[in-house]
Amino acid sequence: MFDVFISYRHADADAVRRIATALRAQRLTVWLDERRIDDFASIQRAIENGLAQSRALLAWYSRAYPESLACQWELTRAFVMAQHEGDVRRRLLVINPHDDNLHIQPIELRDALYLGAAGDDPAALAAAASAIAGQVRGLEGSLGDIAQLERPRWYGGAAGEGSNRFVGRLAEMWAVHSGLWQVEVPLIHSGALRPLVRLTGLGGCGKTLAAETYAIRYGAAYPGGVFWLRAMGHDAVVSLDAAARAAQLHGYLVDIAQSLGVLARGKDVAQLRSEIRSRLNECGAYLWVVDDLPGDIAWSAAQDWFAPGEPGRTLVTTRASGRGWAGSQVELAGLDETAAVALLGHARPPATGAESVAARALARELSYHPLALELAAVGVASQGYAEFHARLARPDRDALDFAAELMTARGDDLPHRDASNLSLSTTLLLSVDALDDLATDLLRLAGQIAAAPIARELACDVLARCPSATALNAADAALARDAAELAIAALLGRSLARADASGAFSVHGLVSRAMRFREGDRERATALHAAAIAALNAALLDDRVFDLRRHHEIADYVRHARAALDQEPASAPALETASAQLLDSLYIYAMEHGDFAAARRAAERLIVHARATLGEEHPHTLSFHGYLGQVKRSQGDLAGSLATHEAVLAARRRLFGETHPDTLTSLSDTALTLYMQGHYARARSMQQQVLEARIEILGMRHADTATAMNNLAITLAALGSEPAVALLLQTQAVELRRELLGPGHPETLSAIANLAEVQRLAGLQQAAHEGARQVFDSRAVELAADHPDRVLAINNLAASLYSEGDLAGSRDLFRQVLDRRERDLGERHPLTLATVNNLGAVLIGLGEHGAAAELLAGALGRCRESLGAQHPETFKAAWHLLMAESRGGNARGRVRELLANDLSPLMQCDPDDLPPDLRSVREALAAFRETGGSLDGD
Repeated sequence: MFDVFISYRHADADAVRRIATALRAQRLTVWLDERRIDDFASIQRAIENGLAQSRALLAWYSRAYPESLACQWELTRAFVMAQHEGDVRRRLLVINPHDDNLHIQPIELRDALYLGAAGDDPAALAAAASAIAGQVRGLEGSLGDIAQLERPRWYGGAAGEGSNRFVGRLAEMWAVHSGLWQVEVPLIHSGALRPLVRLTGLGGCGKTLAAETYAIRYGAAYPGGVFWLRAMGHDAVVSLDAAARAAQLHGYLVDIAQSLGVLARGKDVAQLRSEIRSRLNECGAYLWVVDDLPGDIAWSAAQDWFAPGEPGRTLVTTRASGRGWAGSQVELAGLDETAAVALLGHARPPATGAESVAARALARELSYHPLALELAAVGVASQGYAEFHARLARPDRDALDFAAELMTARGDDLPHRDASNLSLSTTLLLSVDALDDLATDLLRLAGQIAAAPIARELACDVLARCPSATALNAADAALARDAAELAIAALLGRSLARADASGAFSVHGLVSRAMRFREGDRERATALHAAAIAALNAALLDDRVFDLRRHHEIADYVRHARAALDQEPASAPALETASAQLLDSLYIYAMEHGDFAAARRAAERLIVHARATLGEEHPHTLSFHGYLGQVKRSQGDLAGSLATHEAVLAARRRLFGETHPDTLTSLSDTALTLYMQGHYARARSMQQQVLEARIEILGMRHADTATAMNNLAITLAALGSEPAVALLLQTQAVELRRELLGPGHPETLSAIANLAEVQRLAGLQQAAHEGARQVFDSRAVELAADHPDRVLAINNLAASLYSEGDLAGSRDLFRQVLDRRERDLGERHPLTLATVNNLGAVLIGLGEHGAAAELLAGALGRCRESLGAQHPETFKAAWHLLMAESRGGNARGRVRELLANDLSPLMQCDPDDLPPDLRSVREALAAFRETGGSLDGD
């Protein structure tokens, strides 16, 4: 006899050997199998040779432990044997080498008194071994003395052969066992409940194989046997009506009765169940599996299928959720990622890092669905990960169904699946066939918009808008909602959808995929698509799209809209008007959210549509070109932005005149791009023209007037020539936005941020810092960490700290800004380059001249290439680099080179078109040229 059987992963062998040595030092006998066990036969031999002869099992429960088939088997068998004695924690001991315990299954062991890993500390190892020895020495007999490990007899349609490709599902296995035994085991549950578990899930999720694997692993708990009845509720090969299913049940009961030695001739279902109950009541617990129970069967009709006696534990597999049934439910969703990738790569494991990444992406795209992964494994084995992934995205043919055809052609099959039952789409759509028209419409809708859970209000709105939805009356909202609720309930009841806490429902992605490939009513699908576009337009055509604070309210609608528009080819010029309106809302949302790539796609698509349907110079076409110019500016393509805005401005001047609102918008956009290019004088002239026209046409108290004030003020502040005017204008802009939009509106915060910058440039440091801090605090609460406005708020606070003399604080913040801008905008974006210059100046102030020179040397080249030799940021980079090199004591040749090549063009610039800092540099250079003096001053 052994005192301790150690169950562990081979990867943890070194740590396990240390604890085994410590246990032996306590005079305990230890069973430690150092072979790698992979198959059922080897596992069985290991258990027979060691576990039954041991007093207790000690599990080294690392996070990798549940991934081992051998470890799962050992722990399961030990649990089942110890369960016959009572509290399993007496004989199941756990060492947990991690700080948390969420990986430990079953949950009954999480609150056990388990030990932490002792590492290689001799004293800690000795203490742990002593604690284990104290527990084990109080045990009488072995695990095998409590319960024998005999394999139960199997009756019916399954032989208990299992599959080595069954992966994961450890938590679900334990949940099934707990549900079946909670009646009699107080440790698991207090209170009397029926020993009935429904194993539910989408078609193809592995319910049958999971049930068989449970019966194999936990078979020792069922000395009365395992009884397998197949109800064929969603079978793709055999379709049974109620009468045929009743005959099927009668046949199973006849076979079982005869196997038990009961005369079955002439007896009906009730008589057979009575006879079987009598025979099994004296045999101990038995497992009664009802596989593939139909989703629409009533509770009363299902009773005849369940175990006929009290010792029986009934395990049902079904696609129906049956929330009102007695017993408990265990849902099989997707596999965990590790198990999914293992199943996907069982025939061709990923050979490279790139293939591992591709395998995870492919598993995620298939929603970790077992049958989808099994079929994808066939495609991966023959085509490779990249090629099959590309094939999966093709809209003309279902790659998964093709993989099923490959298997059939080769004569292969899958566990519990006939060769004629391999098609995933057929498997999934068996649950669809019984749905009514409205529920089927919801599946069609999900296939078109379900990039996020669908709100019930949206589903109801779409169904009410669809002309063919005769069962709904849009004028009667209550009836419409009731009909939609019934349709949603039908999807939930067949495991085709899941509901979240808010009541929104999600249709499984593979069901939507199957619907798209097998759609038989294209006209209906088209009508639903149009209704969805109309409903989404209604949801997005309000002020929420302009207000970042409310974007969370419409985020799911935006995802739906993007998915719906993706159903229309992006290259198709003639979008429907409603689709174009929706795309316009998506552009606004993306710009407000800082998603410039998505905004550009929307703008370009709108231009294609408007050109084809409205003409090149239609007002809408010109507006969409203006959108594109704004995106280009935000992405750092200043030359492209200027060319676009100047072309739109010229067209609007010709079509509408100089003071038309659209012309003024183009003039303002052009000025903003000129400002970013460093052409401050030209920008100021245009912005003054815009402000004068806005005041004359709209008056002083209009949002567009406030915007014009804001733009001109920041340009005047940058030039430093009229600080009092800049302060007055920006103060008025802040007051106007507070009045018109509210104090917390994002545009009000932007105006406050600009005011703080104007104040900083005017030397009002305390006021500037207070404003910058206010905006920073607000942005930190309201915006994501990578939103451009939040990054700008950090940037402005860093500049404020620099002006106040807090160089270390400024440096840390500028580094945060630089990291985000390099990642999100790229190294050559104007804002990124400006950040490098700011950080370089701070490093020089801190005396970190070498770090500053290294940083600025690379930035100078990028400024020349991206912004041009005479851009203010290029001059700043050259001047800061000269300062860093000079103060760092580097060669004078480098300084002369910077003076001659990069800074000499500054002497040719008009001082009135330069910001104050560059005017100071220009004056310093002039003085240096005249005197040949030192460069140590600022």
